Amino acid sequence: MGTWTYSYNALGKLVSQTDAKGQTSTMVYDKLGRMTQRTEAEGTSTWTYDTKSKGIGKPAVITGPNGYKKELSYDALGRVSSTPNSQWRDIHHHKYL
Repeated sequence: MGTWTYSYNALGKLVSQTDAKGQTSTMVYDKLGRMTQRTEAEGTSTWTYDTKSKGIGKPAVITGPNGYKKELSYDALGRVSSTPNSQWRDIHHHKYL
């Protein structure tokens, strides 16, 4: 079991956590409070956000350790419309009824 420790910023966002084994994860946020980076023992993940009118404020690109990369596209209503993935080289199209 053990003890976990958590630290938060002035906005109440989690900025670090240390598990019972002493491994620490840290998080970084942009001025809008969206996570832009998370660093863990396995590596660093990053989030880039869409600035287009359909997806404004939503994740556009997510990258992770070991070359993982996911790009998200949005339809006219701001819903995910496709999610290509560089790791598997496929594209998932989403259709809403």
